[in-house]
Amino acid sequence: MLISLKVWNGSPVRCSVAAVSVVGHLLVQVMYLLCGTSLPSIRAAEIVSDSHPIIDTEQGSPHVTPAREALGMISCSEGITASLFASEPLIRNPIAMHVDPSGRIWVAENLSYSAHPPKAPAGMRDSVVVLLDTDDDGQADTRHLFLDNLEGLTSIAVGHGGVWLMCPPRLVFVPDRDGDAVADGAAELILDGFDMPRENYHNFANGLSWGPDGWLYGRCGASCPGEIGAPGASSESRIPLRGGMWRYHPNNGLYESLCHGTTNPWGHDWDTRGECFFINTVNGHFWQMIPGSHLVRPHTIDPNPNVYQPIDFHADHWHFDTGKGWGASRDGNANNFGGGHAHSGGLIVPNDSRWPARLRDRFLTLNFHGRRVNAERLDREGSGFIARHEPDPILFGDPWFRGIDLIGMPDGRIAVLDWSDTGECHEHTGVHRSSGRIYALAGESRMPIRRLCAMESKELARLASADEWTARSARRALVDRFETDPEKVASVQIFRDFLSRSDDVIVRLRSLWALHSLDSLDENEIIELSHDPDASIRTWAVRLLVDFWPLDTVMNQRPRPDHVVSTASLAMLLRLAEQDSSPEVRLAIASSLQRLPISLRPEIAAQLVSHASDASDHNLPLMIWYGLMPLIDTHPQSLVDVFAACRLPITRVLIARSLAERLPHASQYFSALLDRAIKGTDDLQTDLLAGLSEGLRGRHRVIKPDGWDSFRTAVLEAHASLQETFDSLDAVFGDGRAIEELQRLVRDAQAPLETRRMALATLVEIRAPDLKQLCEEMLKVRFVNIAAARGLAIDPDASGATMILKHYGSFHPSDHAALITILVSRPSFAHVLLENIDKEKVPRKDLSALAVRQILSLNDAELSEHLRRVWGDSRESPEGKRAAIATLKATLQNQSLSKADPQAGRGTYAKLCGACHVLYGVGGTLGPDLTGSSRHNLDYLLTNMIDPSAVVTADYRMSVVHLTDGRVLGGLISQQSDRSITLRNPTESFVLVRDDIESIRDSGVSIMPEGQLALLSENEIRDLVAYLTSAVQVPLK
Repeated sequence: MLISLKVWNGSPVRCSVAAVSVVGHLLVQVMYLLCGTSLPSIRAAEIVSDSHPIIDTEQGSPHVTPAREALGMISCSEGITASLFASEPLIRNPIAMHVDPSGRIWVAENLSYSAHPPKAPAGMRDSVVVLLDTDDDGQADTRHLFLDNLEGLTSIAVGHGGVWLMCPPRLVFVPDRDGDAVADGAAELILDGFDMPRENYHNFANGLSWGPDGWLYGRCGASCPGEIGAPGASSESRIPLRGGMWRYHPNNGLYESLCHGTTNPWGHDWDTRGECFFINTVNGHFWQMIPGSHLVRPHTIDPNPNVYQPIDFHADHWHFDTGKGWGASRDGNANNFGGGHAHSGGLIVPNDSRWPARLRDRFLTLNFHGRRVNAERLDREGSGFIARHEPDPILFGDPWFRGIDLIGMPDGRIAVLDWSDTGECHEHTGVHRSSGRIYALAGESRMPIRRLCAMESKELARLASADEWTARSARRALVDRFETDPEKVASVQIFRDFLSRSDDVIVRLRSLWALHSLDSLDENEIIELSHDPDASIRTWAVRLLVDFWPLDTVMNQRPRPDHVVSTASLAMLLRLAEQDSSPEVRLAIASSLQRLPISLRPEIAAQLVSHASDASDHNLPLMIWYGLMPLIDTHPQSLVDVFAACRLPITRVLIARSLAERLPHASQYFSALLDRAIKGTDDLQTDLLAGLSEGLRGRHRVIKPDGWDSFRTAVLEAHASLQETFDSLDAVFGDGRAIEELQRLVRDAQAPLETRRMALATLVEIRAPDLKQLCEEMLKVRFVNIAAARGLAIDPDASGATMILKHYGSFHPSDHAALITILVSRPSFAHVLLENIDKEKVPRKDLSALAVRQILSLNDAELSEHLRRVWGDSRESPEGKRAAIATLKATLQNQSLSKADPQAGRGTYAKLCGACHVLYGVGGTLGPDLTGSSRHNLDYLLTNMIDPSAVVTADYRMSVVHLTDGRVLGGLISQQSDRSITLRNPTESFVLVRDDIESIRDSGVSIMPEGQLALLSENEIRDLVAYLTSAVQVPLK
């Protein structure tokens, strides 16, 4: 197959490309081949637009701040200087950068990124360029084009005989074995499956860099789920990626999804002891990378229903006011907190005398909206770290500054990549492609640049005691040449000598990583290191022992056959789990549980959970649980044994919850838990009760496990305050006496209304005897009657709806929306509702657009016709919607929003939108936070208001749930397990037992309904738009 490819002199070259057969996948493109001809580089004075014209689509033709002027707008704290390393036309839209051991600066230029939808203008392609500073003045003067004709390029790394490129959905390798920055042959597709959904095109895979262990690391946002494998891999063999960090080993082809969650990681680095930290946007900015961890994710759901509790971020602060929400942190509004919610780039300042002491070993990240560098001090706390905010050392005054990454340079400086644009990742104003900058931050002075690739291997090995950049790069250079290196035996011996004799633990760790990367460390040597007096060495002994053992996927699946664990290795792990005094080491073992055969995990876990000092640790109780999750269904008795030994309350609660969810099938094991708890401490008993309560949420009735009555009696003797909890559980277990007590409580006019409502809700859940009569009685009792309406909806007889609507005026207005949701769950009920609207007994405005959609989902022709008469046509054609958007836009522009009343618009917003959306920190969380959306763009705003299903992520699509009793419910599924799902709609959240579910259907449309503007007058629409586009919160009238 021949393709035409343009290279840096602009001439087309015809190249042969090996065809790649991808089973089950469409080969979208074959990327490139460069010939081995040495072509001249382009000097700065000769810069042209390479092979592609540059097309700016930024609205209004704004003028970018000149690079030198922008440099003068940078404010640095004492001891730091900033200079300009490169700018347009030498570089444009730099998205990533890598420095090779020769000191060459490789930059990924991304010109194909575009406004929504993700389609760049014709001809816009991405490039890989090498920037050289030929006169050593600290500024790039030569641009060498390595590749162009790329699309979607997000990251670059150089090593192992070539250049690695992340071009979602693919990881690509371009060979350059002689290191001359000219490709040697056809590109190789290494991995695919890093899919980028059309509706979310900015959380994609990124961040290629080499770890100290020799693996290639990367990141990915949680809204871009992938199924990763080699091209042509079967779906069964692929490994799910659900946000977080991942890695790939170039020697053996292994891939691992390392941690799962967060929002959009964009920056990471390792400290001098090899601990990896990454930076994130929106839900907490700083995280410790722990293999096997499940992390808090705000906009997606952990796919593993057994996780229960994810680990939160590793900092004691936020860079915005959480009371106002992350979206309110733009435009300087969060400068007092650190600049805002969005972060990119991550780098730990070397512990080097050239840098001010206050910055050494600090983690730096770029605060996107704050246009600054944040500095974090990393303090060890328990098994992990906590980041503490220190004064921001650098501010960027250029309004075009869009910091994208921080990279260490070979002369000791820190490169700051500036995308240079006025937009952001939610790009709706177009893209400015003709600008881009790389600034260089420096301390006292620059270091001389060492051309490491020209050194002998023994010299490189001795650089384990050099500065951080040099030591890392020397190790990479040795790995690259090791297979054919005549000095490899001598190099290995140098590292062995450092490891055994050096007094500097950092040098020892670097030597340990080098030996592992060079495949020169055996099991016996690692086991010996587990006795080392330094905790970091012992931690890395654990990590390297299990480094190539299979790691559980996010769903606890084993990606490949188990490693056969030797007796000596198992003994090492058991000894450290029981005896090691360092929580850091115990965390490494807890993480390694997910690499062990499942049958070996309980014994090691039982030792880990015996350390009461870890009870409040940020990571350990949960990491141990994640390693135990597969035992729920395969070795439940082992969980009982771990529970009995456990001194970590969180882990105990989660074990009890997991077995409770599996009642009655797990009755014998739960009975064993009860027996252990009766003999245990008060804390053990209350933790079991907490887990049981969580595990039985939403269950109608469960066969009472043996030992329950004895446990109940024993606990209540010591904790009489738990009587109500036991009553609720007894109702689930079918205790008639408890049901009668609840019925009396519902009827007790002296009891608090909330208590009466909760008691009735419990009786409705378990379908208690005489329920209909009790519910009819309660229809007159405001705030209790909403639970009564749910109870009457169980019976399909329309008389229930008639009874409910007879008392419509008794319901509090705040319950009307929930009541309408109940009434549209059955065709028989919906008919009665529409009749009452027709007769004006129920206001037409109370029938929301979402309720209309729910009625249509019942698929009843007669009912739909009745709805049309009452409501009107509920759906326009796509052409009609486009026309409506254009008409409304013209009206608003002609009338001028300056005449609008934003205060009145806020009132309309509260009634129409506030139940589902947060704006300025106030509102519901069913839909996305509007504070951070592109609501200032009128096209974006009107499109989402009139045609909300035009672009909708899977996270916000409405599910239609058909129940076995005939009801049909709609909403978002926010949680699910083997036994139940949690369904949310604008008015409530409820748990549905799977046994009661007939089917679940993805509606394919947004949870936000169409037709909402039909309820408003022209002035109300104008005022609402004015409020939604306001830059600051307006006061209520």
